[in-house]
Amino acid sequence: MAPLNKDLPVALAKGEYLEPLIYNGATLYIGAMVCLDAQGFAHPAADTAGFIMAGTNVGGTPVKTQVGDGATIYCRIDRKRIAKRINSSGDAVTVADIGKVIYVEDDCTVNHTGGSNHIAAGICVSIDTDGGVWVDHYLAPVAL
Repeated sequence: MAPLNKDLPVALAKGEYLEPLIYNGATLYIGAMVCLDAQGFAHPAADTAGFIMAGTNVGGTPVKTQVGDGATIYCRIDRKRIAKRINSSGDAVTVADIGKVIYVEDDCTVNHTGGSNHIAAGICVSIDTDGGVWVDHYLAPVAL
């Protein structure tokens, strides 16, 4: 197709939520960080090769898909709001990490250096006095 030479009406949406299919056999809890695999299926966030951070699961009740059940189950992922996460006890995020990429340890925990696959959780926004880490997940896919 040739480049535009006149205005083009485009349908737009807010883009605040994603609603991908949940990977068969995965369990997603409300509030969990969620990653997408190369096929676009939702998984609990983990340091797994090929995963990309999607955001926070905000849909319905905790969902577990059954292997082979043939069900089509979606989750609802908030992409835009920052979320407070648990700081790693073994590889803690510090004040020096504010404004920098931090990494997924599991579906509720972030860390400073990342595991073997360095799955970006997002940008560290702040750290509370209780040690909780505020993360902007929206920038995670482009943070690397």
